[in-house]
Amino acid sequence: MSDTEDKHIDKKPRLASPPRPINDVEEAYVQAILKEKQPEESYEPEDIEPIADASEIPTAPGPAPDLGGSMLGALTNVLFSHLQMPKAPRKYKLKTKPPEPFSKEDIIWREVLSLLGQETIDKAKAEGKEWEAPYEKYQEVELVVSCLSAHGDSLSIAPTSHPWVVVTPHALPGERIRVRIYQHSYLFSYADLLEIVEPNPKYRDDSRVKCKYFGQCSGCQYQMLDYETQLQLKRDIIVKAYNNYSNLPPSSVPTIGPTLSSPLQYGYRTKLTPHFAMGAGRAEINKETGPANGAQPEWLKIGFNKIGKRNVLDIEECPIATPAVNEGFTALRQEVINKVHTYKRGVSLLLRESLDVKLTPSTAKARPDKPPRWTIAQERNEWIEDEDKDEKRLCVTDHNQIVRERVGDTKFEYNAGSFFQNNNSRTRRKALNRRTSSMPTVAAACSPSH
Repeated sequence: MSDTEDKHIDKKPRLASPPRPINDVEEAYVQAILKEKQPEESYEPEDIEPIADASEIPTAPGPAPDLGGSMLGALTNVLFSHLQMPKAPRKYKLKTKPPEPFSKEDIIWREVLSLLGQETIDKAKAEGKEWEAPYEKYQEVELVVSCLSAHGDSLSIAPTSHPWVVVTPHALPGERIRVRIYQHSYLFSYADLLEIVEPNPKYRDDSRVKCKYFGQCSGCQYQMLDYETQLQLKRDIIVKAYNNYSNLPPSSVPTIGPTLSSPLQYGYRTKLTPHFAMGAGRAEINKETGPANGAQPEWLKIGFNKIGKRNVLDIEECPIATPAVNEGFTALRQEVINKVHTYKRGVSLLLRESLDVKLTPSTAKARPDKPPRWTIAQERNEWIEDEDKDEKRLCVTDHNQIVRERVGDTKFEYNAGSFFQNNNSRTRRKALNRRTSSMPTVAAACSPSH
């Protein structure tokens, strides 16, 4: 006999664990089942001790078999009262620490500080009320807007016993608004705008709005304002950034010049990054063929986030984007719809305008497919100049594809995925480019804040 066989013989077999003894309730349950399965004439009514009706026996929350008022039903309820213990309510701990430095909340917090004043905030903190929101979640209140934040949201001082500010989108200073609170933070709350009760005609003119999604999409804030007011607000953002984050004494902060205007207020943006989410929708599509007839599934939303939410708002075109980018967006949307069954998760898309130019044969042969972060094409003979004065434009959707742009007489090349953003409706004006390079003061960015 081999050693292997010896080991198998000597090995002790595993024994099953002894059964758990049943308790009195389980024993009664089993006996009741056995009795009810016997013919009715096999016992007399006096053999059974009367018990309370099943409805009088306390039971725990939860479904239990409906067995009527019989003995079996009563014992079943008793058993379920032991097995179904009520769950303790889930506790949510409120976040009670100041905003992360340089975060969006930190920017709002600094503007809340400026609005309320340091002395008022110090008093609230000394009383331990900096996290005591005066409103309940989803409570509806009326407020009067005090000012606008750097993000374009309105700030309203709450008429409450201790200092508090409410942040709401798409409202303007002086307007009376009705809002719904949905989140609390450090001495302020976020709210959805429900109604403009009293608009401010000095600022608001809704006829200026050119986008049907304005008020739902989180991308734009100022379309109801005249352009000069938009330029002033953009300058104010630069001023606040220096005051709040430069750590410079006021005497060292440079004078901020007026914001340079753009020839175009719509159709100027050369880059968009829409996105879509898969979620539970993946289970609703055929993993082999995708959507039927190339139709967009109802759950598939391709666009930008809704205001104050993570849900995507489906958008077919963006009025502030250039025609080339919108044409590319239409084609890319259909491509995503056709191939949505191949995605495992949501994706952020890229749409970027580029000059449609041809390289000289020698340059095209020597030029790598993927350039560095950006380069300056100084030699004029690297690009074949188009005789047409209106330069042709195309839309790039590959992060690694080369994008070409002209700023005055200088030509740039860079990866589409890199950060190089400009308003080319202004950079085409050579005189203005020379002016900005020689200005002694700091000028704010020129793109409209639509």
